[in-house]
Amino acid sequence: MPEETKVKHEESFQVMPEDAPFESGFNWSTLWAALFVGFVMIPGAIYLGLVNGQNIAGGAEWVTIILFIEIAKRSFVRLRTQEIIIIYWIAGGLVTAGSAGHALFGGPFGAKIWDQYLVSSPQAYGLREYIPGWLCPSIKSSAIADRTFWHSDWLTPILLIVVGGILGRVCGLAMGYVMYVVTNDLQRLTFPMARVYAFGATALAETSAKKEGWRWQVFSIGSFLGAMFGLIYTVVPTLSGVFLTDTVTILPIPFIDFTPSVKAILPATALGLNTNLGELLVGFVLPFWIVVGTFVTSMLTTFIVNPLLFKYGILTSWAPGMTTIPTRVCNDVDFWISFSIGKTLVVAALGIWLAGKALSGG
Repeated sequence: MPEETKVKHEESFQVMPEDAPFESGFNWSTLWAALFVGFVMIPGAIYLGLVNGQNIAGGAEWVTIILFIEIAKRSFVRLRTQEIIIIYWIAGGLVTAGSAGHALFGGPFGAKIWDQYLVSSPQAYGLREYIPGWLCPSIKSSAIADRTFWHSDWLTPILLIVVGGILGRVCGLAMGYVMYVVTNDLQRLTFPMARVYAFGATALAETSAKKEGWRWQVFSIGSFLGAMFGLIYTVVPTLSGVFLTDTVTILPIPFIDFTPSVKAILPATALGLNTNLGELLVGFVLPFWIVVGTFVTSMLTTFIVNPLLFKYGILTSWAPGMTTIPTRVCNDVDFWISFSIGKTLVVAALGIWLAGKALSGG
């Protein structure tokens, strides 16, 4: 009896039943979802990023899936798990669109905002004449003066963005499939976060079939907690900044900065407490020893390595009073970028040597 209960418990944690047939998830439903994401969600995400620097990537995938499930229910159509997973990864393009600008949100256009700022900034004096027009219009262009992308001078930079995006997607799909075969079929890596996304898709597939199980309950509870946290973390500061004189911030965004307070005890040390609940919850999913290793490494770097590097004159750019971000930038320039390059070369050389040894049968 206990053995039977154990088997049922393990089966309940399977993403897909072992005897489930292989079915394609690409059909007219997912095609309509792709069009919805492309013409509604991604432009909305880019516009939101350009206006106030916020990013809806992450939650937009689930919003899209829930919307299509509700439409399917009212059309007496059931979305299968394969279709929901395809829709999820289609909507996952929002993450790419949101992060393509790196420091600025707004997708690939976020980077162009930085380029036009660079062209018109005092720091570019004497150099702006050498910045090519295919990167950004000249400071003499009316596109810069009017602060608009709707100008013919932006045609070439935007065309290069499109071409680069297409080539990058082709390269990503090709190399991504190679890495998938290596990591999933050969090395059999677990990918703990992938199971979370798959369980979310399975939970929504269950509710589409009107067979809500424990996954749907967990999904609903998590959605409610996320909404409550988002209300405190994002909505209150945003609305108070619009309607009140002073912005009301319950939790500092994105972290609580302790760096200026510990400058005498821990010089050249960036110390902050992340207030994003999502980062905390990821730690409950990752394997135990990965969390332990990350914690130990972070503690050693924060409390021992950086103060020693400052003591022996390696971290020279840091000055007392700097906050977390300037401290990180200075430390990276002085030491950690070079250290990362060397570490990457060692790991790459070790991987090539092990691969050659395996191929030669040695």
